[in-house]
Amino acid sequence: MKISQFIIVTIMLFGIMLLASCSFLPTEEPPGVVEKAERGYAICAPTINALEQYKVENSTYPETGIVS
Repeated sequence: MKISQFIIVTIMLFGIMLLASCSFLPTEEPPGVVEKAERGYAICAPTINALEQYKVENSTYPETGIVS
């Protein structure tokens, strides 16, 4: 193997290992619990509650109305 090929392969392997390690490193807070997520949950709460109430009253969720 030529030196330039060895260097390219080594850099590629290092990059792959670096990218793989990013998914295992801990973050400050787990996803879905930061302030921005909490605001989103608060905004969506009335819609979710209305859907749950509809399901209780009708034993099914409403049709989506999306035509594919």
